[in-house]
Amino acid sequence: MATELSLHCSTCKSRIDSIFNVLEGSELDQLSANKSCSEYKKGQIIFNEGGIPFGLVCVNSGKIKLSTTGPDGKEQIL
Repeated sequence: MATELSLHCSTCKSRIDSIFNVLEGSELDQLSANKSCSEYKKGQIIFNEGGIPFGLVCVNSGKIKLSTTGPDGKEQIL
């Protein structure tokens, strides 16, 4: 289960190197008002293969492993 965090998009250090770096003022306020922040533990699944996405995932810190299941049933890291 994810832990809820509170971080305004205007203070996010990751925003500088993202597609959101051009947003300012009320745009950042709107983005912050319509998002949720979560903290995940190592190995925790964020999104399942074949699932329907419900939004964007912005990574503030840490690493994400993207993988799929190969034809032989084994995990393949993308």
